[in-house]
Formats: sequence, C-alpha cells, structure tokens
Amino acid sequence: MLKRFALSILAAMLLVMFAATAFAENAKPAAITVVQAQDALRSVLPDVRVLSVEPSILPGLWEVAFTSRGDKGIVYIDATKEFIVVGSVIGLTTGVNYTKKKFESINKVDFASIPLENSVILGDPKAKYKVVVFDDPD
Repeated sequence: MLKRFALSILAAMLLVMFAATAFAENAKPAAITVVQAQDALRSVLPDVRVLSVEPSILPGLWEVAFTSRGDKGIVYIDATKEFIVVGSVIGLTTGVNYTKKKFESINKVDFASIPLENSVILGDPKAKYKVVVFDDPD
C-alpha cells in the first residue's frame, strides 16, 4: 500500500514537472512598449530616445535600439524591466553577432537621402557604385 502511494506521488510530481517545463518553454515574456523601454533607460540615460523595441534572440529579453547624446546603441531589457544588459549577443554555433547586425541596420544611410546640391561630383554621376566624401574646408 505504501509503495503504491509513493509511486502515485512520484508520478504526480513528474507530471507537474513536465507540465511546468513545457509551459516555461512556450511562455512568452510580456511585451515592452517603446514608452516603457524609454522610462526604464531614462534612469541611466536622461536624454534617451528609443527607436525600436523587438523580441531578442535570447528568450526573456527585449532588444532596444536607442539614441542618446547623438549616438545610437543597442541594449537588452528583461520582461520585468528590472535589468539592462549591455554588450554583444553572439551565437556560439553560428558565430553571428546579432547585436552588430542590429547596430548596422539602425546606422544604415540611404544614399538617395544625401543632398548633393552644392557638391563636387567627380566621374560618371550615373555610375553603379558611388562614394561620398565629406570634408570641412576650414
């Protein structure tokens, strides 16, 4: 009788453990809005402006792109908004630096948006590849 009771308790514990594990793997962290991310970062960077908030490659963290003092950056905030993680997220098996990829995407400049009036154009203006050089004559 005692053996059967112990086996029943063990089976129930295993069922609860497996159910909790399955729930934890499928659980998604609560979304963080741009305003919430901005408020969380404001304690560290008073003049912060959040550009985007997206789910991170790391479960439970949100990738936040921001500008502060004229510079752009990437940080990660947990779903509770208690922790900020600064640094690169690199896939061990892929070798991909996910933080660098995001940083490059937020710093990309559309060539068509550069005003070219009053500029000196050398070579063929319809060339496939173009190089823009900025210079200060003073």
